[in-house]
Amino acid sequence: AIDILAQYANATIVRPSMEYAFYVSKLRTTSPLSIGTGGMSCSIRAMFYNSAKLETLVISGGMAYIKPMPSAFERCPSLRKIDGILQVAACPKVSDLSNAFKGCAALEDVRISKLKAGISFADSPLLSLGSISYLIAQSANTNTITITLHPDAYARVTDDIFAAAAAKNITIATP
Repeated sequence: AIDILAQYANATIVRPSMEYAFYVSKLRTTSPLSIGTGGMSCSIRAMFYNSAKLETLVISGGMAYIKPMPSAFERCPSLRKIDGILQVAACPKVSDLSNAFKGCAALEDVRISKLKAGISFADSPLLSLGSISYLIAQSANTNTITITLHPDAYARVTDDIFAAAAAKNITIATP
């Protein structure tokens, strides 16, 4: 609890960047974090990079407006859930999202809306069908994009999800 309060104090100020705010954190969960409030996008580049104990991220107000998030959760092998929606409308390039979830072996639930560029969950075998369906249904791409899934997650994708992805010009692939 003391660690949560100490780390949270660093994140309570509304600012345009949360880059490296919880870099190599020892937290298992967070108090609700305000990320990109009032529709103003916030960079979360490497925000929780190498935070091996992180299991749950809680987003205040249920919505985080995100701009570039490379390596945001990279090397967070215990991360299971992001409680809230990551709206990534301000991330139009693959480089904006690169390695965001690399090494997230326990990831089950994440809600991402307004996706315009490809993203990878290649290291997340437990990613839920609900997360995949939401990502596709809430995408905002105008060009073809690719969602890369771990082979175990890919094997669970239904024909309905593949059809919904194809209708939105999204390719679902596996490494």
